[in-house]
Amino acid sequence: MFPVPVCIACGLTTKSKLTYSGANAGRFFYSCPSCNEFIGFMDAPLPNPRSRILATYSLPVAIEDKPDVASGEFTFDVSASDLGHFEDMAPYFSVDISLNKASGDLLVKFGYDSRLVDVWKKNMPSRSWDKAMKAWKCPMMAASRAIALFEHIGMRPKLRPATLLDSVQRMARDPSKRDSILVELHEGCDNNMREPLVYVRFHHDASLLNAVRSVFPRIRQWSSQEKAWICTRSAVPELLEHFLEYVDPWPQRFLDLVAAIKREEAEQHEDIHEEAKKQRVGALDSLPAIPAPSWSSPQPESATSSSSSSSTSHPPRPIAPPHLSEWSSRHKVPSTKSEPPPPPVDCECGYPERVAKGLGHVCRFYGSFACPSCGNRWTSGWTWKGEKQSCKKCNTESLPWKKDKLQKLETSNIAGPHDSKRCGMCKKLGTDCSFLRNRT
Repeated sequence: MFPVPVCIACGLTTKSKLTYSGANAGRFFYSCPSCNEFIGFMDAPLPNPRSRILATYSLPVAIEDKPDVASGEFTFDVSASDLGHFEDMAPYFSVDISLNKASGDLLVKFGYDSRLVDVWKKNMPSRSWDKAMKAWKCPMMAASRAIALFEHIGMRPKLRPATLLDSVQRMARDPSKRDSILVELHEGCDNNMREPLVYVRFHHDASLLNAVRSVFPRIRQWSSQEKAWICTRSAVPELLEHFLEYVDPWPQRFLDLVAAIKREEAEQHEDIHEEAKKQRVGALDSLPAIPAPSWSSPQPESATSSSSSSSTSHPPRPIAPPHLSEWSSRHKVPSTKSEPPPPPVDCECGYPERVAKGLGHVCRFYGSFACPSCGNRWTSGWTWKGEKQSCKKCNTESLPWKKDKLQKLETSNIAGPHDSKRCGMCKKLGTDCSFLRNRT
């Protein structure tokens, strides 16, 4: 039995239940009764102090801050009133930008102004506040955008050193200095899921943060003690889907890990299906025999009397009615059955012979969604591979956390009309994707 997680500072813990309404209502969690520090939810992955690191993967982040191609300049969201306010305070305000060569972080310091802080947060998604250094910390690749932002609002930042941009370019060529996502695979299991843990660490970035939050909440959790996102080993393939556009190149070792996890899941599903098949066959064998129909073939009286005297005789074999047999003998319908086409390499829906009219084969599932922003949940029978859907409450796009195979592809809108305004496939086609009927 794994130990209950405790607060690092106080060594205490208590179990409570959320009673207010919301996405997490009814969930149990651990917290410290002394310092009121939240430790983690009970039904999500929790850190285990006994676990040791088996492997470490460094995923290089491909988020490069580049100006707009058409104008050659960065675009910022700053109102006219804010620009006038910053123009008045520019002569009395100083901004220092320096580079920490040890960590490869950009440190930005300026005097406190509520409007300036709001503009900084809105236009710099990859920033975080460092309490120890009393400065804003950004990846070094965001240096050009940070300098352009202050020049846009009429302030001249002081670069330390003056050749800061040249230093950033030299460090950017070094792969070891690039911003990366650190993934640690641990040997031990967590307190709830009985599954190996994966720790994910990266510099604060709004895009990466939304990507992690798109994973189903019950298989990932932020740990303030470990300063990392903790998820189960089975969640690694889903993490790869959300990180696809942010990592380049992908390390081959990490891709081999994802392939191994997918093979294990496929073997588990095969075992489950095989067991269910055995149960169905056993249930069919236990059914009583079906009696012969009344239109079975007539037998002569002698055969009937002899068969009645024999104790090992079998019931007469049923045949088709005369009118059906005569019709089938006159009308021979040629067989039109052909060999099914070879299944696509990346087919996951289980129906490789099905194609959508005008699109070819596209995998469709019954998807379960969970909004990473507001926690709203919904399901859709028109979930296409690689396509997102928007939340009805906050319009945040997300991929499904669970994809089930459809039992029947040709279905009508039993649960109501398809919400084409929030469907990624509908936006791509320019029409309602539910009108696409799968054909062989």
